[in-house]
Amino acid sequence: MDGDPATTLPPAGLDLEGELAGIALGAIGQPLRRKEDRRLLTGTGRFSDDFSLPGQVWAAIVRAPHPHARIAAIDRARAAAMPGVLAVLTGADCRADGLAPIPHDPVPKTRYDMKLVPPPGRDLFIGPQYLLPADAVRHVGEAVAMVVAETQAQAFDAAEAVAIDYEELPWVTDPRAALLPEAPLVWRESPDNVFIDTKFGDWEATDRAFAQADHVVTLDYHVARVTGVPMEPRAGLGEYDAATGRYTLYAGSGGVVRQKRELAAVLGVDPERVHVVSRDVGGNFGTRNRLYVESGLVLWAARKIGRPVKYLSSRSEVFLSDFQGRDLLTRVELALRKDGKFLALRADNVSNVGAYCASLSPLSKGSGLVTGSYGIPVASLRSRAVFTNTMPTNAYRSSGRPEVTFAIEQVIDKAARTLGFDRVELRRMNMVGPAAMPYPNAVGMTYDSGTYEANLDLSMRIADWGGFARRRQEAASRGRLLGLGLAHYVESAIGSPHERTDISVTPEGRVRVVIGTGPSGQGHETSFAQVVSALLRVPVAAIDLVTGDTDIVAVGGGSHSGRSMRHAATLFVKAAPELIATGKRLAAQLLGAEPGDVTFADGRFSAPQRNQSFDFLELGREAAARGLEPLAVTAQHEMHDPVFPNGCAVCEVEVDPETGWVDLVRYAVVDDVGRCINPLIVHGQTHGGAAQGIGQALWEECAIDPGSGQPLSGSFMDYGMPRADNIPAFETRIVEVLSPRNPLGIKAGGEGGTTPAPAVVVSAILDALVPLGVSEIAMPATPFRVWQAIQAARR
Repeated sequence: MDGDPATTLPPAGLDLEGELAGIALGAIGQPLRRKEDRRLLTGTGRFSDDFSLPGQVWAAIVRAPHPHARIAAIDRARAAAMPGVLAVLTGADCRADGLAPIPHDPVPKTRYDMKLVPPPGRDLFIGPQYLLPADAVRHVGEAVAMVVAETQAQAFDAAEAVAIDYEELPWVTDPRAALLPEAPLVWRESPDNVFIDTKFGDWEATDRAFAQADHVVTLDYHVARVTGVPMEPRAGLGEYDAATGRYTLYAGSGGVVRQKRELAAVLGVDPERVHVVSRDVGGNFGTRNRLYVESGLVLWAARKIGRPVKYLSSRSEVFLSDFQGRDLLTRVELALRKDGKFLALRADNVSNVGAYCASLSPLSKGSGLVTGSYGIPVASLRSRAVFTNTMPTNAYRSSGRPEVTFAIEQVIDKAARTLGFDRVELRRMNMVGPAAMPYPNAVGMTYDSGTYEANLDLSMRIADWGGFARRRQEAASRGRLLGLGLAHYVESAIGSPHERTDISVTPEGRVRVVIGTGPSGQGHETSFAQVVSALLRVPVAAIDLVTGDTDIVAVGGGSHSGRSMRHAATLFVKAAPELIATGKRLAAQLLGAEPGDVTFADGRFSAPQRNQSFDFLELGREAAARGLEPLAVTAQHEMHDPVFPNGCAVCEVEVDPETGWVDLVRYAVVDDVGRCINPLIVHGQTHGGAAQGIGQALWEECAIDPGSGQPLSGSFMDYGMPRADNIPAFETRIVEVLSPRNPLGIKAGGEGGTTPAPAVVVSAILDALVPLGVSEIAMPATPFRVWQAIQAARR
């Protein structure tokens, strides 16, 4: 794509069989502008806060001020007597009404996920998360009570009047401290804070390889915690119909089908009594993929009060209560032969899940990719998850992969620096080659396809690697330090294995596509339509995508883990032959021909010696007018096979040694996404993903005061974000090495930009500072941290 001759392009056709044989790409691969943008940009989208119902009332949440404390008593009398207050609800009320904890079910479920298990002799314990706790609070910001009032202002005022008597308990927020035997327990039900402890790889072979190694290089690092801060804060509107006993939730979500099932379990009702609606979603990045307590609370309160209940979080509440991301302790040891050949890897990863375990996806995904893009013969890995008195963590864009990519790329850079190797050649000589594909790595993941070295070369070329020495000299003449970073990556896209689509041609002559994924800015309305358009030969503009309503969407895994396009396109390919076959039957009736004589070619149904033909839209209208069977199909599947997007990023930074200020001056990235459906959208995904990873490297951190356990990042005044004026124009290239694991060869394009970004930015900063004696720096590499590192090296 991008017209670059060095980019690997797929075949011109789709290489499908049967009814789809010979179908050309059509709209696939075209940089079409997004259909949905007009609606979103002109204010006619429907986000969570845009929903209102007659008679609705407002909820406000009372949140815990302590990292760990027993709830001794809650006095709600003053709040309940305030104007407009309809209810003050607590954890005791939840228990009295028989509400169950949220069934987070955090262990990844596909056949090829890395299987995480508890410590020997123990059952999995994830920490039951009730809508409101009755016994204790376990992190600052945890919901303790909910006030419902006629207006939002009245609810806020009454929430401040709820008096809670706490007995503070010992707490731990640092995952290193939480590992210690003497650490305060987050849960009395668990003998310690470690609830996952799993070993992968061949430990004996790894030990033998280390014993024979000429060099061993070690890296210890804490990849700090960040948060998704999507543009749209969380909101929810709950409604209860007493006549039918049915609940309806209007709230942005990463997967409505899952949330319907989980809400039904919490409320103790049949899933058919829960209806979840999620229209436009103002950003997700994994943050909205798991159920929040507020979604259950507004439904429960709506039933108790008999009126719709609405909740809208403030930005400060987002920082205190959203699921957060990253937070991995990692130790890696790389064994090398004297010529630079990698012999083995040891890794020890500890994931801080917070006070409740909502998801183990980051630990599982990262565990499968600790060896990165490299042919490391043997490896041993210990993967642990630990409770702390912090907000729960969840999958965050490229769940678990940026952390392990950072570790392997940084330890390779360190090996090159300390042992005298060229960092590019050290990578090149150890990379997995295309002839080795499919490649089983040393911990059990099998990579599907890729041209890793070619991606390395392409990224260096578009970044003008050869011109760096001249640019560094010029920067030095201005008293600046210029650094050049490089990071290769491979990531995995798996996700929930179940998906379904219902495709129909309406009497109005439009194609209606229902599917269980849910967009949050990815452009599904356009890119999904491009695939359907290519298969059915109908205009993209005539295709309508329907998602996010569980009364329409019966099955679906939502949008996460780079699964959406891969699942959707595979289902569309599966559904199209059946829809064409139905079209042939209908056309035969309309044309007075035998079904076997009807052909579908160039988008039209025709028969010999007939002077009439139909495209799908015409056929749908005519069949409906004649009262014939619907032109519709349902396709469903279960897909477990992972795919492995991959690529390489190159970054240049300019450092002011007097202030520690870091300017990002160049950034280039190459992404192998498999078949690219819409390069305009994929380039945008790469830009956004890179910005998020750069943000983590330079500015973003959910800091916690070590003396009090209080979060210090409570607003955008305290939490740095990438902005248009501190991110350079990106040089991006799309590579299309098709995956053999689905009909269109799709990998994924939404998370690759994020995966190498923290590693490549830190690589560039250290390259600038190594001449001063700086060999490591913590993320985010803020000006103060950079300045401190420079001063420490000068002493």
